Amino acid sequence: MPWRRSHLRRVSRWISRMSMRQRSWRYAAFSRSIGWIVNELIEYTHSHGITSHIRLWYAKYHELQQKNSILPSHYIYTACRQAASVYKSFIELRKLGMCEEGKLVFKGRTIWLDNELFKLDAESWSFLIVVHGGRWITLRLLHGSYI
Repeated sequence: MPWRRSHLRRVSRWISRMSMRQRSWRYAAFSRSIGWIVNELIEYTHSHGITSHIRLWYAKYHELQQKNSILPSHYIYTACRQAASVYKSFIELRKLGMCEEGKLVFKGRTIWLDNELFKLDAESWSFLIVVHGGRWITLRLLHGSYI
């Protein structure tokens, strides 16, 4: 029996629901802790006027590594890069008058991953992320029609 559009819609809805369920119990607490680290680094860059991710890394790495000893060190490095990038774009938008003065808070649910933290498996439409202890968790990619 050939695939009809209605079948594909049902399959894509099922895949997106399964991925969101999987993401919610495996990934939510992990992404919240990374978001907390990024917000702490953004506060530090805002109070000290640091725009370089390397200066930020030198200033905060050891403190964050002691607080979050279960995370691989590359997460702190990429969080420093992300915080410096967010702060630089905040400065540019403030110069253009497109954002308000005040406290900068990062509300995004994204984390930056470099090659040591992320592996893509294109054949099975999934990717792997390293977590504490050198373990890898597998998450499925959402693909298909999003109806």
